[in-house]
Amino acid sequence: MNIRNAERMVALAAVLVWAGLAWGGAATQPASRPASPPASRPATQPAADKPTELVNEIVRAYLQGQEALAKDDLAGAKQPMSRVFQSANALFEHRSGLAPLLSDIGGQAARANDSQDLAGFREAFGRLSPAVIELVKWIRPGEAVAGSLYEAYCPMVKKSWLQAGKEIHNPYGPNMASCGTLKSDNLIGPVRPK
Repeated sequence: MNIRNAERMVALAAVLVWAGLAWGGAATQPASRPASPPASRPATQPAADKPTELVNEIVRAYLQGQEALAKDDLAGAKQPMSRVFQSANALFEHRSGLAPLLSDIGGQAARANDSQDLAGFREAFGRLSPAVIELVKWIRPGEAVAGSLYEAYCPMVKKSWLQAGKEIHNPYGPNMASCGTLKSDNLIGPVRPK
């Protein structure tokens, strides 16, 4: 995976959106991220839902990168970014209406993976985080992932990130490991029983 492949994915998604193919033939839709998640989203997803499995993989890989980055481990942070890229690309086949969002996720994961230093990785990760946060609002992760998922915010760098658990693990700076606050009790809330 490299920047050239990520740029190709972004260009392909832009062409598909422009042509109306990604929007189910509705060529009048704008080539930008959807304004907001659907108003009536089910509380739970079916267990064998392929988009949910792919979102789970994106979130798990993202969280692995976030934890490694919080420890200043560049190699450990880069390793899962190829899974984020591949899962975003695979998810496009199931949710082409989210093409701009998925292109952003894939592109930022590729940029993070191609980073030569922690500063470059953190810059790409700072752009990846809002896209992943938006994705989990559109497609709810499975119960095992959603139950421990929190959005945190660092006022020093004015950036958010997702993390597993309530203890702050700030990925944005070596001297800010515990700097930040949770933005909500739980990003998605508990999974409701059927």
